[in-house]
Amino acid sequence: MAARVRRQFMSPKCRSPVPDRGGIGHDLLVQLSLDPEISEIGHLDQVAMDDLLVDVDAITIRRDDGVCFAIDCEGLRRGGDIVDDGLVWVAAGMMGFQRLPVTRADVMAEPGFANARAVWSYRDCTIDPRMRFEIMNLLHEDGPLRLHEVCQRVPGPRDPVATIFAMCCANLIEIDLGEMLDQHTIVRARGI
Repeated sequence: MAARVRRQFMSPKCRSPVPDRGGIGHDLLVQLSLDPEISEIGHLDQVAMDDLLVDVDAITIRRDDGVCFAIDCEGLRRGGDIVDDGLVWVAAGMMGFQRLPVTRADVMAEPGFANARAVWSYRDCTIDPRMRFEIMNLLHEDGPLRLHEVCQRVPGPRDPVATIFAMCCANLIEIDLGEMLDQHTIVRARGI
C-alpha cells in the first residue's frame, strides 16, 4: 500500500512547506499568510520527551512581537484521549509554543473568510515590476492609503487591484481583511 501524499502549503511566511489538509485547514493557512501580525508559519511534527516521541502535528506561528503559538484548530488535529491531548500541548510548550485555540467559527467568520479567499485567488498573478515599485514608493511616502487612492495614483499597465492583492499574497503590503473589501479598504506597506 502506497503512503498517502500530503498536500503542502507555501507562502512567503513559510520557511518550508507546511502540511495542508484542505478545507478549514487550508483557509486557516491562507488567513495566517495574509495576517499582518504573523511573521512566520511553520509546522511542529514531533517532540522528543525523555524516551517518548510525541506526535504534535500542529501549525505554528510567530507573531511580529516574537511570541510563538501552536494552533489547536478544531477539525484539524487527530482525535485522541484527554491524556494524549494534554501531552501534545506539554510537548509544544517545551518547544516554546503557547497553545492557541481556534474554532471553525473563528476561521469562517465574515467578512475575513471571504476576503482572504478573494485576495488569495490573486497569489499567482504576475506583479509588474514598475507597478510594484510605484505602489511601494507611494505607500512609503504617503501611506497608508485607501484602495481607490492607490488605484487612481498607480493605474496600470496591469489591473491595480489584482496587483495590490498579489502584493498582499507576496507579503509586500497589508490590507485589513476584517472589514469589507471595497474602495475604502486601507492599504499599507508591510511593517509600517
